[in-house]
Parts: sequence; structure tokens; C-alpha cells
Amino acid sequence: TFEHRLSERTNLGIGIDYSTVRYDAAQGVQTKTDYDFGEASTYLKWALNPVSDISAGAYVSRYDARDNSETIDAIGAQVGYAYRWSTQVGFEGRLFYEENDMQQFIPFDLSETTSNFGGYLTAYRKQEVSEWRFSIGRSFNPTGDGGKSEVDQFRLQYERDISQRLSFRGAARYETRNGLGSQGAGVDRDFARLDLSLKWMLTRNWYLGGGYAYMWEDRAAATETGDNNKFFVNFGYQGLKTETPGRL
Repeated sequence: TFEHRLSERTNLGIGIDYSTVRYDAAQGVQTKTDYDFGEASTYLKWALNPVSDISAGAYVSRYDARDNSETIDAIGAQVGYAYRWSTQVGFEGRLFYEENDMQQFIPFDLSETTSNFGGYLTAYRKQEVSEWRFSIGRSFNPTGDGGKSEVDQFRLQYERDISQRLSFRGAARYETRNGLGSQGAGVDRDFARLDLSLKWMLTRNWYLGGGYAYMWEDRAAATETGDNNKFFVNFGYQGLKTETPGRL
């Protein structure tokens, strides 16, 4: 993502996102669908006053199943608004309209177009050493079930600085997924996840982290549930934090 300040009140932004997803399994084992997904977007953001701003933009995306069974081309437009009562308390929201043109090739040729509204609302409260963030919304995301799904999600996150170098993050989310159009029928499911992690700043920019995650899933079509526990370690680099109020 790149953002350029055109004037004292106006910023221009562009974004490019590309994902390639592969599911590894033994030969002959039925797994999820491998896919590539790319999205390009642009937006303008105007500062109405020191505590609020609005934005408007458009985006396009492309989904390609690696087994050549399906492609989805999407186009969308979005508007956003952000308001801050102070540097510690505020909210931001986005509303968008998206149209998806789906082309299925296997087991037979089928074309279908769907369109719908989506968006999200996020509220946050920052304290001296901690921060709460709550969000709720709807999006249209690619999945390993084949194609894209309409995802309704609720998320709650808590972060706290334990010391100058050590920080804690806890996040919980619950979502429902419904396949887009008749091609996505049968992949509906409920999903929940809990993440608990610690991050240690080795230097000013480099960090070492790790934690625990629990995931639960209820598949409507299969009338079955499943869960998973995992421990993880991560290592990375992060730039110095800058305040970008109202960024969507």
C-alpha cells in the first residue's frame, strides 16, 4: 500500500494484494482447492476537520482456481468515514458494493453474476499501555472451498505493553461463511478462533514472538464439527509506528 499527500487535507492511496494458496496432502487425498487471488485498489481521502475524514475509492480483483475449475472477476466501489473523539478513542467504518462475475468450467460450464453490499465498523480505545479494538462487518473473500464466500465476522482484540520490549496480544473472532451464488452452495460453515501471543523486541525494529491459537469449525453440509490447537513462533521486522488516523 502506498499513500501520497496531495495537499494539506487530501491523500491519494493505491494498494496491490496478491495471495497464492496451496494445500499440501498425500497423493490421492481429497483436499481443498488451490487458488491464486489478486486485488488492486485506489482511493482518495479528505480530512473534513482535525477529528474526522472521509474516503472514496474503487477496486478490482481476480480469483483463479489452480485446477482450472473456476474464475471470478470482481469490481467494487467503497466509501468510508472516520471520527476521533481524541487520540485515544474513535471509530472508522467502510461501506462497499461489489459485483462478482463467476465462470465455472468443471464439471460443466456455468456463468453467474452476484452483487451485494458489504462493509465494516471498527471502534477502538487506547490507554497508556493497552488498547481495545472491536469490529463487525461483512466481506467477500476467497476460500479453499472453491470460489468466494460471503463472510460475516465479529472480532475483539486486546493489546498490552508488559514492559518496554515485551507486549501481549489477545484476539477472538467468530464468523459465518456462505458460498456466493449457486456454485458456492454446500460450503456454508461457522468458524471461531482465539489467538494469544507475546512479542519481544530484540532491537528497535526486529522482533521475536510466539503464542497459542485455537480454532473451531461447524460445517453445515457435512453436519460435523472440528477443532484444532497450535503453538507457533514468528520472527520479523517492523517499521517505526506512525499515526494515520482514519485509514481504512
